Formats: sequence, structure tokens, C-alpha cells
Amino acid sequence: MAYEKTDIEHYKVNVPVQKSYVDGGQQKTVSGYIVQMELDRNFRILTLTERKPAADAV
Repeated sequence: MAYEKTDIEHYKVNVPVQKSYVDGGQQKTVSGYIVQMELDRNFRILTLTERKPAADAV
């Protein structure tokens, strides 16, 4: 996890995540996703965006 504090006391946070799903009865896990959030000074979520930077992410 990486974060930075902004001038207006918000936090921009990047969290790496994995996705799991079932395909043909088998569980699959895909890594390479990043959830980007902006939090206010009370750590309430203001924005939430999912990114898939890895080419094999589905």
C-alpha cells in the first residue's frame, strides 16, 4: 500500500488487490489490480477507482 497526504489534508491511497472468481467450477485468482482511493481527514472514502495495470488482468 502506498499513500500521500495532500495540501488539503486528504489522503490518496493505492492498494494492490487480487480478484477471485469461479470458472467452470474452479476458483481462479488474478493479481495485478490497484484500487485508488481518496480519503478525507476522517478517513471517509471520497473516491474509489479500480485500475488493472497488468496485461494479464481480466
